[in-house]
Order: sequence, then C-alpha cells, then structure tokens
Amino acid sequence: MTPRRQLVVLVSADLISNLGTRISVVTIPWLVLVTTGSPTKMGLVAFAETLPYLLSSALGTPWADRIGLRRTSILCDAGSAVAMVVVALTPWLGFVPLVALVAVAGALRGIGDRVKHVMFRPVAEAAGVPLIRLTSAYDGLSRVVTLFGAAVGGLLIAVFGVTEAILIDAASFGVCALLIGVLVRPPAAPTPPAQPESYLSALRGGFSYLGRDRPLLGMLAVISALNMVANASVAVYIPVWVARELPGPSGLGLVLAAFSAGALLG
Repeated sequence: MTPRRQLVVLVSADLISNLGTRISVVTIPWLVLVTTGSPTKMGLVAFAETLPYLLSSALGTPWADRIGLRRTSILCDAGSAVAMVVVALTPWLGFVPLVALVAVAGALRGIGDRVKHVMFRPVAEAAGVPLIRLTSAYDGLSRVVTLFGAAVGGLLIAVFGVTEAILIDAASFGVCALLIGVLVRPPAAPTPPAQPESYLSALRGGFSYLGRDRPLLGMLAVISALNMVANASVAVYIPVWVARELPGPSGLGLVLAAFSAGALLG
C-alpha cells in the first residue's frame, strides 16, 4: 500500500476510535440507568471511564515508546474491544466489576489515541503531506466526529437496544485495531540509544515543557474544565431528563442529534 493510502487508513482508524469513544460516553451510562435507575452510579461510571483516559494519555506514552507505537495502538484497541464485549454480555456481574472494566477500557483508549497521533508525523512525512495540512483536515473531521458521536450513540440505543449498541461500540475498536495491524506500516523509528531515557525522566521532561509554555497550560486547563461540564451533560444530565420526560432512547438520540447539529452550525 502506498504511503498516502496508509495515511488515509491511519486517520480513518483514529476517527473510528474517536467515534467509539464518544458512543461509549452515552451507551455505558444509559446501561447503568436502565439497570440501576441511579443517576449517581451513572456519574461514577462516566468518571471511571474519563479519568483513566486522561491519566493514561499523559502517563502511559513513555511506555508506548518502549513497546512500539504501532504495536501499542493495536493492543490498546483490541483490549478496548474485549472490555466492551464483556460489559455488554455480562451485566449480571454487578456494578463494581462494570466500573473496573470501564476504567480499563478508558485507560487503553487514552494510550491508543495518543500513539495514533504520534504516528501521524512519520506517516505524513513518508506520504509527502505537510503536517499542517494533515492537522487542519484532521481537526475538522475530528470535530464532526466529536459532535455527532454522542448522537450516534443515542440513535444506536434507540434502534438496536443498549446491549447491541455497546457491541457495535466494541466492533468499532476491533475495526480500528484491524486497520492498523493490516494496512499501516509506519517508517522505522531511529535506533534507540544504548541506555534509553528512564520512564520518570521522560515524564518529567514532558511536564517541564508544559509548565514552561504558559499559554498552552492555560488552554489545557480551560478546555479540560469545559469538557468536564460537557461530558457531565451528555453522560448524566441529558439521559436522566430524557428518561423522565421523553419516550426512551429515541428521545435521547433526538436531543443529542439536535445539540450536535446546533453546535456544528454555531
């Protein structure tokens, strides 16, 4: 496969993974709502998925350098798929195992998403595509996926049911792992030094750079706060209101689709 086609596959796989992540933000809390009726447990599940995602994105990438970016991406997406299948097929396990499985899936997706982004540069350079052109196109597509992912999750619940929606979510991660494993071959990385940088040194270097870049640090803090409120709305507030006021998951899909369309238009 040509380098340009590999770049298209890599970007497509990353967008599919992002779509699956957004779908799970809706489907997992809805599963908790219909099985327990507890908004508090919905919030705990959403928290259990989001916090490991954020932490692994920052803390897990030094290990990905040692394992290999492509191998890490495949393993993380495959692991996320397995975790989602277990969540969908074994609701009788109870709330605590569900929280643990969701946390594992969130952590795996956090690492998997980051390493795909790191692979963008070498694959784009091999394809002769300027990185700024790639990031501009990717940013637009990822925003569309982010906006409509929650709506897709609501519609999947309405059409197929919550268990089937989670299985479709799992399939999205499986497809992503398959695409990367079969069709993407990033250029060989430079030979690592005889004594590679330790995990703590690599992590300290990243945080030191972030601490020196005050505008970037401020943007990160603001976006994190906004995303926290937005995720709470999508994962808890809106589903609880829909369950009380509208006819089931079809109403959830309708409300989230309307929100996504308005956000995109705005």
